Amino acid sequence: MNKQKHKIVPSLRFPEFENGWEISDLGNKKVSVFVNDKTPKAELDIKTYISTENLLPNYGGVKKSNKLPDSGSFTTYKKGDILIANIRPYLKKVWFSDKEGTASNDVIVFRAGSSISEFFLQHILKNDVFINYVMKGAKGVKMPRGDKSLMKKYSVYFPKPKEQEKIASCLSSLDNLITSETEKLDYLKNHKKGLLQQLFPVNGETKPQFRFPEFENNGDWEEDKLSNLVLNISPPKKLKSSQFQENGKYPIIDQSQNEIAGWSDDKKALVKNDFPLIVFGDHTCALKIVESPFIQGADGIKILKGNTLIDTRYLFYALQSNPLIMKEYKRHYSILKDKIISYPNIDTDEQPKIANCISSLDDLIEAQTTKIEALKDHKKGLMQRLFPNINDIS
Repeated sequence: MNKQKHKIVPSLRFPEFENGWEISDLGNKKVSVFVNDKTPKAELDIKTYISTENLLPNYGGVKKSNKLPDSGSFTTYKKGDILIANIRPYLKKVWFSDKEGTASNDVIVFRAGSSISEFFLQHILKNDVFINYVMKGAKGVKMPRGDKSLMKKYSVYFPKPKEQEKIASCLSSLDNLITSETEKLDYLKNHKKGLLQQLFPVNGETKPQFRFPEFENNGDWEEDKLSNLVLNISPPKKLKSSQFQENGKYPIIDQSQNEIAGWSDDKKALVKNDFPLIVFGDHTCALKIVESPFIQGADGIKILKGNTLIDTRYLFYALQSNPLIMKEYKRHYSILKDKIISYPNIDTDEQPKIANCISSLDDLIEAQTTKIEALKDHKKGLMQRLFPNINDIS
């Protein structure tokens, strides 16, 4: 059922448009259709199969599926449809399809209705406002699922087709810029991965594949267990997760994948040492390098520093070149401490040369990541102004 038209406009608008926007439910066929066309299992194609596993989080698109399911119900999608993973919607796995294919039953397929273009609808759905709405009605705790009946009641504002086209074009150009910058970031990450493989010996080798010219005649590298190369640093105090603050003077570092888990003003808990230090997640295998005083969050991390035989930053990258992989939730330092580390003689300056080379690439990666986040924040702010707010309706 259509909702009443309102004379409502967004706070930011292209000057050539003056008419008020219309409002209707997402489930109205003028706005969108929840696709329910089915494809037999025999017709599945791994190149075009979409599931919750190969949809990427944070509106990141898709990757190729690794396998096809043995059974299940499958929805047919077309080019221009919008696919949303309905398990853990907060992951923001939303994709604007550029081809035809088949989706798993845990993926909702939206098709633009009679009054909205597919290009405009994608920005309605690839939107934190919509995701937050879905999560409010999600069912389940560990693996929440969106409620389709509630989604159909979501209020959608839309202008005339010409304005839809202008808004969609503006946002899509920003999406293309974000995609381009993300590709540059991926290139930098892959370049770093290649450097790590070339600058450190592979298992069984005594020299790396690539060596800086001034060190080519320095002979083989040495090897030893990690436990013989590090000093273990004990924190003066550990803070429980309940003590973490959103703001504070000092960062809290724990074994999660986040660089910073929280903040605190507890000066007595500060880890003070000659930096940098390596933080290893005993349960998670997370590996971090810390350049300034911090506070240990809860239990489960090992704080390490290279001894007189090895540069700490070099050791960090050596561990990155052949990382310990978490296979189950258990303590892993008992494995890490016996890991064999290859290293050149500390007196030759080869270790810091390698570390500085990779560190400079890390700086580029960090700068590129910051640039992408700024573009995403700009888009988020733009969308808040290009679409009317429900609070504007009287």
